[in-house]
Amino acid sequence: MRNLILIYFIFLCAFVDAQNVVQDSIIRKSYQISKTAIAPKIDGFLNDAVWENLPIATNFVERQPKNGNPAPDNLRAEVKLLYDDLGIYVAAMMSDDRPGATKSNNGNYRAEFSI
Repeated sequence: MRNLILIYFIFLCAFVDAQNVVQDSIIRKSYQISKTAIAPKIDGFLNDAVWENLPIATNFVERQPKNGNPAPDNLRAEVKLLYDDLGIYVAAMMSDDRPGATKSNNGNYRAEFSI
């Protein structure tokens, strides 16, 4: 009986694809994150010297409703990333020509975003 269970388990493992990747036409991007010795000041302003000369992530695509389409020009975003021994820091400049027009489905804006 043990041998039968072992054979079944080996057979099952051989045919299960644990990392099934959905194929789509979205071009994946990469970003080289930089390490800093001085953490940026967390104050909502991006004028610290640590943010200068970092690569800028741009040209984002939609997730919903049109997965993979370029984000509209009126919803531009520029993002910079940085890390040190204590944390990962994200600087994002996002624009929206109609900031009051976006409504949350459940009133909780924080729940609408996921990473």
